[in-house]
Amino acid sequence: MINELYLSKIIPERTSTRQKIIHALGEQWPLSTKEIHMKITKQYNTNVSYQATHKLVKEMSEENVLHLSKFWIRCE
Repeated sequence: MINELYLSKIIPERTSTRQKIIHALGEQWPLSTKEIHMKITKQYNTNVSYQATHKLVKEMSEENVLHLSKFWIRCE
């Protein structure tokens, strides 16, 4: 079975923004929401807005996928 993160490198346009956020934090952390947004827009050449990135980070933290703390995401 192919790992989803590996697949995101092969076919970046088919990767969800959630997967891109997790991948960005897996490579480097802690990152602020702004830094996450800049990293995924540059790395994946995607047209996601900052507001969409912020909303997803907030949703993912509410779902306990991410933890807004000094260890994962720098709170702004």
